Amino acid sequence: MHISLSLIVALLASLLCSPLAFAKFSPDLSTAIENQYTPAVAHKGLLSAQQPLEAAKLRGFVVLLQGGIPAEKAYWYVTNQDYEYRPMVVDVATGRMKTRRGTVFTYLDRGQVMLIAGVSYVGNTVYLKLLSPEVYRPTAKNERHPSRVATMLGVKFPAAQLKAGDAPSLLATLEQWAKPFPDRATAEAFATQLRAMK
Repeated sequence: MHISLSLIVALLASLLCSPLAFAKFSPDLSTAIENQYTPAVAHKGLLSAQQPLEAAKLRGFVVLLQGGIPAEKAYWYVTNQDYEYRPMVVDVATGRMKTRRGTVFTYLDRGQVMLIAGVSYVGNTVYLKLLSPEVYRPTAKNERHPSRVATMLGVKFPAAQLKAGDAPSLLATLEQWAKPFPDRATAEAFATQLRAMK
């Protein structure tokens, strides 16, 4: 079976020109997400273990409803340095989870409380930058340096779902992974209840 080059080019052009090919988060959708998953006001404590977290600048927290999310400690050079927000992307359409290769410092459990350090968007994926409010004590025998841990949880939505602009549907999908709270005390109370249900 012979398919002409011009036909292939035409098919590719039609796909690239489709509105769904360029689906992304509209201003209304990103506003709805950030109203629920409110990121902290930017400050150095979100980037480096050398700097303190400023509690007055923390705006939102989440409780993880799924376990097994990879997280990394701060880089170590004489002392703890910058945090490494390890990415993990969940593809809503396929249910697959992807992270980069390499050794993982720890995997976060269901019921873990994390503060929202930032929210960003790339194409049809929203990323929640999450940082543990407490320092993790390492359990590995060869790891001696306690550190807060960080992850960047990405949720990749189907283009058609973004094009529909259904904010409640997107938020419900996000909440399957991370339930948002306006303050740490409320998040901790829910987390305690959740862990008791195991």
